[in-house]
Amino acid sequence: MEESCRPGSCFPWQRSTIPSLFKIVVVLGVGHANPTDEGGLDSFAGAAYLLKQGRNPLFASHYVSSLKSLQANLIRGIETEFHREVEHFQYRVTSRTTKNTKYRFENKESSHRARSFMFLSYAAVAAATRGMSDIFICENGVLSLNIPISDARKGTRSTRHAHPLFLQYFNQFINALYGRAFSVHNPFQFWTKAQEAKFLEKSNLHSLIKDTVTCWGYPNQTLKYPNSNHCGYCIPCIVRRVSVKAAGLAAYDDQYVIDVFNLKPNAPEKYSRNIEDLIYFCQSIETFSNTELIYRYPEFVMADFGPPNGTQDRISKAISVYRKFAKELLSVADKDSTRPLYSASSPLSAIGLVPS
Repeated sequence: MEESCRPGSCFPWQRSTIPSLFKIVVVLGVGHANPTDEGGLDSFAGAAYLLKQGRNPLFASHYVSSLKSLQANLIRGIETEFHREVEHFQYRVTSRTTKNTKYRFENKESSHRARSFMFLSYAAVAAATRGMSDIFICENGVLSLNIPISDARKGTRSTRHAHPLFLQYFNQFINALYGRAFSVHNPFQFWTKAQEAKFLEKSNLHSLIKDTVTCWGYPNQTLKYPNSNHCGYCIPCIVRRVSVKAAGLAAYDDQYVIDVFNLKPNAPEKYSRNIEDLIYFCQSIETFSNTELIYRYPEFVMADFGPPNGTQDRISKAISVYRKFAKELLSVADKDSTRPLYSASSPLSAIGLVPS
């Protein structure tokens, strides 16, 4: 943890008596909101969504590299559009040993597996300190459930950073830890990213989409490209590009280092693997019935976890979100690709299922 993050300065919410919101992810107190995130499109849309509800937010942003200035720019955009000031603090936690580090970790965690746990933990501390009860993490339905798009991505090879079961477990954990009731929500569990982009347009914040950062490889994979914060070939980049274009807002998006829809014949396999797996997966989503999809991808059943949701069928709603995204991706692939990325026939025979 950096030198500046020490008691009294690392937790600035302690110095205020105003209830507020946090940022990743997104935290809500009773009648007030808290989002938590690094500056992604989902979190930015979540901040606007919560502010539209009249909530009083405290934004807490974890940053690396140039994200600090990008986050500040997004906050200024929100303040300008909503004609109000919002509370915002930025923090950084790193496993690297630096010369000025006062609080060092004994063991280094080189993966990002615990990142959401850390963000939500900061949110929980802020909520507990302010007497708030609701914590919000904003992630679109496709990447929150994150159905493995191929057999090679099952289990721990697919992130569960905003999965409804993880959020339920985290909710139980902080309830036991603090001895009081919290509620952890994802308001976008049944939204596509395209819907989020359209919401930003309706909120007159779409011009700032280019300043949000979605890339899994940022900043390592984009450092040598001064005009882009997105590698273009990781799953989040592809989902973002497809979604923003489907929303009719491609002119407001960032540039992508790699154009996966127009790769050269000798391009490295790592550039094509994700888009090819996604297209294959989306063909299946478009072709199968709901019953067949649950048989092929039983992870859809996990959509039924989370806070009570009345009598609505959350599994069917989750599948519907995936169908919308599949239609968007295949449409963009058809229009933007200069070479065939998949065959016109469905891959059903290859996976042993025949649609009804």
